[in-house]
Amino acid sequence: MALLSATRSTQGAVIDLLNVRYIDAAAVNAMKETLQQHNATLSEDTIKFLLKDEALTPYEAMVAEQKAAAAKVTKVIDAQPVEKAVHGIAAGLEMLIGILNSLKIDDTTKTTQIIEKIS
Repeated sequence: MALLSATRSTQGAVIDLLNVRYIDAAAVNAMKETLQQHNATLSEDTIKFLLKDEALTPYEAMVAEQKAAAAKVTKVIDAQPVEKAVHGIAAGLEMLIGILNSLKIDDTTKTTQIIEKIS
């Protein structure tokens, strides 16, 4: 996921290079094409990974850890680290859904299957 996100960010930077005066536009366009191909491959690999049963195991472990931590909270001040961690997990899952929505998945049942896992 991080690699896919980084590739997309790099694509934006390469596109911005076309605004630089005296830049070799052919070289920039070649980089852009390479990144598009790389992004397509990464997208396919991401979809295959997310369809695996163990794909979201790290998130499930983090949620279980925070549930256990929340059960031990006795004062409001002790809940702040748990709240921060839960927000971090939620942000990661929201990013995952955002990336999923931007991927080209022809089979809608696969999309539904992945979203159900995230939920």
